[in-house]
Amino acid sequence: MLHGMQTSPPHSFLKQFSWALYDFANTIFSAVVVTVYFPLYATDILGANTPVGISATASMIAAGLMIPALGLLIDRTGKAKRYLIFTTLLCVGATAALFFQKNPAPLLFFFFAANLTYHMALVFYNALLPCVAEPKTQGFVSGLGVGLGYLGVVCALPIADWCDREYGRPAVFLLAAGMFLFFSFPVFARVPERQKAPDSHAPRVFLKQALHDLWQDKNALRFLAGNFCLVDAMNAAILWLSVFLTRLFAVPSQTLVQTIIWINLSAGLWAFVLGKVTDRAGAKKVLMGSAAAMAAALLILSTSGSFETAFWALVIFGSGAIAGTWTAGRKLLIDLAPLNRQGEYFGFYGLTNKISAVGSLLVAVLADLFGFRIAVFTLLLPVAAALFLIGSVNTAGE
Repeated sequence: MLHGMQTSPPHSFLKQFSWALYDFANTIFSAVVVTVYFPLYATDILGANTPVGISATASMIAAGLMIPALGLLIDRTGKAKRYLIFTTLLCVGATAALFFQKNPAPLLFFFFAANLTYHMALVFYNALLPCVAEPKTQGFVSGLGVGLGYLGVVCALPIADWCDREYGRPAVFLLAAGMFLFFSFPVFARVPERQKAPDSHAPRVFLKQALHDLWQDKNALRFLAGNFCLVDAMNAAILWLSVFLTRLFAVPSQTLVQTIIWINLSAGLWAFVLGKVTDRAGAKKVLMGSAAAMAAALLILSTSGSFETAFWALVIFGSGAIAGTWTAGRKLLIDLAPLNRQGEYFGFYGLTNKISAVGSLLVAVLADLFGFRIAVFTLLLPVAAALFLIGSVNTAGE
């Protein structure tokens, strides 16, 4: 397997910071729209959890089915940044459109479109990491992005809370769209475009051939399967967190916002630390630790009788699990991918992230049938599978 550093101009901190700032931008959408305000807004209108779960799951599966082909497109054209700009603008437009929607069908449609293009954009963004960082610093730069992402949430949620109280919940979607667009400009302007992959192998235009070749790489398959299981549990927990805390602990709106701010502040600090740990100790160890922390958070959350206990479990274990998963996951993917197939591997990495929406729908259905405690407890099963699969990955130097 061939590994190495992509040929590019000297890496500057300005380019690295510009790349990382996109995490700041897109996590505003993820937290403000997906985690907090849309589930609350939509479930109040619809009177049920399942339609929101179906829309979120369908959008992520649709993105997942498209992303492997998008990864191949990156390798064949070297136009990751161009596609990142296009999908970001689509996401911003769909998010802004939520402001105008009062009826269930268009409301769910524009959420579907926003979530779909948000997840599509991530594969292009992740593929730009080797353009701004050498292998020995990719963990740090990845952690910098994750850390800035959660800092963005800390900055955005108080503003969103104020906007909600002063102008109403639909106005929050306009705010999120504007902030996402504004903080995306640095990556658009400062980060270099990828180079077209060297043609040392036969063209991988057809997805069937790419799947066949990936099937031969059992090590990468174990990582991708484990990543699917871990992110599946994480996505479900993120989507339903605000509803879970509101329903079970009667948390008022301001307390909910403050809780999510603390979680994201903690995740940002974890990301800065774990980025360095990833470079020194290895991405696999950090990813395993993140899965164990996620298991601890879910177990405490589903069994705790007090909001305070749930709060500290989320701040300590949940935030560390999320930060470590994103920081170490994309670094481990780069370690495993051949140089001239990084876009292809990032496509399959994106696939495992996006189709890992089974848990989001399962939580919705189980919550409607049996309550949120049982629904959240079931997420321990995919986390246990993730620990087993990621533990079986063989990486050099670990």
